[in-house]
Amino acid sequence: MKLVQGYAPGIRQYHAWNEVYLEGKGWITMDVTTDAQYIRAGLAVNPWKDRSLYRAAASF
Repeated sequence: MKLVQGYAPGIRQYHAWNEVYLEGKGWITMDVTTDAQYIRAGLAVNPWKDRSLYRAAASF
């Protein structure tokens, strides 16, 4: 797992999210910050995000 910082869809400020490496799939983007809002509202979420919508400024 790695922490990535940059810009995410629907978030106006600098943001951080995680990426998890899955064998055979590569790096998968997860953003629990945005998921938490949907879960609190009782909505279902897909934990895997569209990586092309996230713009990394730096990764660790």
